[in-house]
Amino acid sequence: PGYRDVPQIIWHGLPLTEAFLFSRGHFKGNQFPEGVNAFSPQIIIGAQYIQTAGVALGLKKRGKKAVAITYTGDGGSSQGDFYEGINFASAYKVPAIFVIQNNNYAISTPRSKQTAAITLAHKAIAVGIPGIQVDGMDPLAVYQATKEARDRAVNGEGPTLIETMTYRYG
Repeated sequence: PGYRDVPQIIWHGLPLTEAFLFSRGHFKGNQFPEGVNAFSPQIIIGAQYIQTAGVALGLKKRGKKAVAITYTGDGGSSQGDFYEGINFASAYKVPAIFVIQNNNYAISTPRSKQTAAITLAHKAIAVGIPGIQVDGMDPLAVYQATKEARDRAVNGEGPTLIETMTYRYG
């Protein structure tokens, strides 16, 4: 996960005490209890995409019917690690799902200044994987897109890039 994705790790079993310690920069916040099937959040924007591709390759080599999933913001999709990760995942047809949470601003840079791509989902075309744009404010639409991506991944069809359109509150 990225640094904004602590709720997803809590959903997968990270105790709130460790989540709080992570958010405060305490070293014990990166010491996950056994059974929490996640890495500690990546602070370097976009770097989790490379890690996800590697984990997914490991899942494939072990014959696991599992998927590695990661998230970044629209700004993360402009990082070199983003492209390296989705390209590697595509080349090796690994079971991975890459999610871009697009609120149209990377910190304070508008998406229009980050890329000339029509949508961020279009970036998937360059590496030959499905790219899906979905309403990120619709949990059922996100669930459906993620489920379909997972089904493709565990059936050996490789990774998927999902762009979730959202906005900043306040």
